[in-house]
Amino acid sequence: MKTYFRKTTCPSCRHDHDPIENHCPHCGYSDPNRRDFYAFEHQIKDKIPMQIAYFLIGFAGFQLLGVFLAVIFQSAYIAGHPDATLADLTEWSTSLGPSFLLQALAYSILLLVFALIIVLSKRLPRFIESFKSWKPFVFGLIGAGVILGINELYSLMISGIFSWAGYAPPEVNHNEQLIRDFCVAYPAASLFVFGVIGPVCEEIGYRVGLFSFLCRAGKVIGYVGSALIFGFIHFNWSALFDPALHASLPMEFANIPGYIGAGLALAFLYDRFGLASSLTAHTLNNLISLTVTIIGGANHA
Repeated sequence: MKTYFRKTTCPSCRHDHDPIENHCPHCGYSDPNRRDFYAFEHQIKDKIPMQIAYFLIGFAGFQLLGVFLAVIFQSAYIAGHPDATLADLTEWSTSLGPSFLLQALAYSILLLVFALIIVLSKRLPRFIESFKSWKPFVFGLIGAGVILGINELYSLMISGIFSWAGYAPPEVNHNEQLIRDFCVAYPAASLFVFGVIGPVCEEIGYRVGLFSFLCRAGKVIGYVGSALIFGFIHFNWSALFDPALHASLPMEFANIPGYIGAGLALAFLYDRFGLASSLTAHTLNNLISLTVTIIGGANHA
């Protein structure tokens, strides 16, 4: 199986260049007879270190931002409440207001970091290329409908299986429940943070970064690897180690295939039609789901 990690030599000018390029960036030579000529046509072509950086910033960077901001929040609370106990601090830290503000700030800072990297490194033209055509948006719209439909069917199937086995149907996992609580408490802000900023950061980190990098080892590895990682980042890993959360493990595992399926669909859209397509699908999927949650919460208020 051909891989794309080592540079290739242009037969025309003899310069080395990234093998995912379908033409030589030095002299413009291209060989349309290459069997893989269109393999990376719609992906944002970037160097290996940058692809790794996009993923690490999107994943580890977000986690570190959360820890850093949590320390700041807790320090500010202690300074303002010198007589507070550890229980008071824990209760405040896990309440909706501080939790939402922390996630909103983390996503906003993450987006700013991505924007600065893309603009300062003069990579912006690569990122906006697919936004110049109508086709990616159309397929992104279709993709959003497919993702929503498949997830709804999967949810019905899982509920049926649990009911048949004599168990209560699984509810949403910890990650999804937290976002639903945010939506009910802060509807407009949640739509912007989780419906717009979140998808932008995840598409850069997991499609432009992770998927593009893994595709260098083969498209199958790119699709399967990125979808699995995308699925399990939405898993509440603390449930494995905290006995108090062990009861939620069936629910956590039951929800993973839905995220993996979404990861596969978004990777396909990005691979075949570009960033505009996967971002359109991801954003619409989130906005529609969040809007349904907000309406449902308003009706039960």
